Amino acid sequence: MDAQTIIFEFTVCTAATVFFSLLMNAPPKTVPVSALVGGTSWIIYKLILAFGQPEFLAYFFGALLVAVSAEVFARLFKMPAPIFIFPALIPVVPGTRLYKTALALVEQRYTEFRDEATRTLFAFCAITVALALTSVVARSVSAYISERNRRQRQKEKNG
Repeated sequence: MDAQTIIFEFTVCTAATVFFSLLMNAPPKTVPVSALVGGTSWIIYKLILAFGQPEFLAYFFGALLVAVSAEVFARLFKMPAPIFIFPALIPVVPGTRLYKTALALVEQRYTEFRDEATRTLFAFCAITVALALTSVVARSVSAYISERNRRQRQKEKNG
């Protein structure tokens, strides 16, 4: 992958994320952040593929970047994480793969359908695991910090 291709794809994915954010009526101050995360997630996806790693790993790390960034920005902007996740995840959603799966089924190419469906399922599973894992870790850390702060206040109160 050359630099010109990376810049072009980053720009296209960033623009797509902007338009999807606007379509979802996302708060205006979240649009630039979501756009940058969306473009960056695509570059991570492409770089992992360029290094010869499995496609599901590329989907996982692209979605992981989106999920972690969304959790961080949700805290910074004091908004729910899905406001950042949904638009930023658009570039790494395997839409073309899903289309090829459906097309193979409609055209009765069952061997190709099986192969495409398996790849599509792995892609969606990788994305789902990345989102769920990040959410669980974020909630666990948040609960730990809240409990620690509560104990600290109780300790100060009791003297």
